[in-house]
Amino acid sequence: MTDLFFSYIDEDSKEQRVRVEGERYIIGRHSQNDLSIVDSRLSRRHAKIERFADIFVVSDLQSSNGTKLNGKLLDEPAALSDGDVLDLGGVELKVELDGEGASSGANPKAESGQPDASNDAGEEESPRAASAPAASASVSSAGSGGSVFGNFFILAPLMAIGFIVILGLGLLIYTLVGGGKSETADSGDGYPTPEDDVYLSGPDSTPGSDPTDAGTDSLPTPSTGPTTTGSEIPTPEDIPAGDEKVRSLVTSFMRNIAQRDPAPVVTSEPLSKISSKIDQFRGSAAVGANIESALRSRTQIESIARSKNLKPEFVAAAALAKLGNSRGDVVATAGGMIDALSGLKIQIGDAFANECVIIIAAYDQGERGEFLQMRDTMTKLATDNPNTSSRKVRTIWFLKEQGKLSDSQFDFALRFLAIGTIAKDPKAFGINAGPLNLG
Repeated sequence: MTDLFFSYIDEDSKEQRVRVEGERYIIGRHSQNDLSIVDSRLSRRHAKIERFADIFVVSDLQSSNGTKLNGKLLDEPAALSDGDVLDLGGVELKVELDGEGASSGANPKAESGQPDASNDAGEEESPRAASAPAASASVSSAGSGGSVFGNFFILAPLMAIGFIVILGLGLLIYTLVGGGKSETADSGDGYPTPEDDVYLSGPDSTPGSDPTDAGTDSLPTPSTGPTTTGSEIPTPEDIPAGDEKVRSLVTSFMRNIAQRDPAPVVTSEPLSKISSKIDQFRGSAAVGANIESALRSRTQIESIARSKNLKPEFVAAAALAKLGNSRGDVVATAGGMIDALSGLKIQIGDAFANECVIIIAAYDQGERGEFLQMRDTMTKLATDNPNTSSRKVRTIWFLKEQGKLSDSQFDFALRFLAIGTIAKDPKAFGINAGPLNLG
C-alpha cells in the first residue's frame, strides 16, 4: 500500500512533513481541515486529495488564489506522482509517495499534472505479475514464427484487462470532473450566497447548495415574498426609500475593502444599525477633514496597505474609524494600525467583506498581539452550532448575538462601516469632502 506525504514550510519557517490519511483529505486555512496551514494565501478550504487504491487525485476547491501542479494551473482533477510540487496560492507542498505503488522513476506525465494512464494500468495489473513471463515468451515465439493462435489466446485476456483498466480510469476522471462542482459548492471558498450568509454576502454560481443551511437556519429565496426579519434576504418592500442610497453606498464600500466579494448584500437589520451610526457623524467637520487628508495622502496609504497585501480603502477606513470625530493624521494612524490589521488578516482572512469587518471588531486583540483569539472563537462557535452556516458564524452580527463581541468592539466595527460608507459620498451626509475611492 502506498502512502502519501507532504513536506512544506509552516508559518514559523519550520519544515513540516505530514502523512495523508483517509480516503478524502482537505487542505486549507481553516482549523477544521485535515491539514490546516495558517497562511492568508490559502482559502479556508483550498484543495482536496482523494485516494483510489494507490492513486492520489488532487482537486482545487474553487480557491481564491488557485492551485498549481508542477507550475501549471490545476483546472481539473489530476493524479499525484512522487516528486510533484503542489502550489496552493503560493504555499508549496512537495509530494512524496512511499510504498509499493510509488513511482520508481521519472513520470512523463508529471510536468502536465495529468494522470499517467500507462502507469495506472500497470499498477492495476501488478497482482498478475506472475503472468508477465508467459506473455513475454509468447510475444518472442510469435516473432520467430510461433503459433499465432496460441499467442492470441494468451494475449487476449491481457488486452481485455488493459481495456477494462483504461475504461475504469476514464469513468473515474469523468466522475471527478462532473462531481467537482458539488464538492466545491459547500466548500465555503466560492462567493458566498444569500443562503450561506444571512447578513452580508455575495453571489455564487451554485446558490443554495450548502447542505449545512438546511433546517431552521436556511433562508427563503426571494421568490418566497417579502422578508420580515434582519436575518433574511431583503426585498424592495423591506427597504425604505430613504435607505436605498445608504444601502448602495454600504455595498460599494464593502466591495472595495474585500479581496474578492464583488456583490455583497446588506440585509435590513444591519442596514438599520449602520444608518443609525451614520447619523452620529452627519455634518462632521472632523470627518470631512480626515477624508480630505486621506485623499491628499492616497499614495502613502496605498503603499502602507500593499506592503501587507491589504486593500487600500480598508486601511484608510480603519484609520478614519479610529480617528472618529477627532481630526488627526490619517497616514500616521494607518501606519500605526497596519501590523495589528495584518496579523489579524492572516488568521481571519480578508477575502470577503464580513472578514474585514471582523478584523476591525477584533482590532483591540490585534493591538495586544492576540491574533488567534478571534479565529479560535469562531472555530468554537462553528463547532457548537453545527446547523448554522459558516458564513453566518463569520459575521459581527452573529458574534454579537452570541456574546462574543464586547460593546466597544461592536461599536468600533459599526463606526468603521458608517464612516466608510460616508466616505463614498460625503456630501450626501452633509460633509464637505470629495469621495474616497481607493479600491
